[in-house]
Amino acid sequence: MGGSKRQWIDILSVISNQQPNLDLAYLRAWADTLGVRAELEQALVDAQSGKP
Repeated sequence: MGGSKRQWIDILSVISNQQPNLDLAYLRAWADTLGVRAELEQALVDAQSGKP
């Protein structure tokens, strides 16, 4: 995965703060289209566990 640790932490923060508002079906569909489904799923797991 490319990108900095800071970017990953920012992603986790957005997911954590917006969890109730996220349309996961929509995000997963786009993640599949863009080829980043594994990264999305890892971000969801990490955000849930509080792991940076």
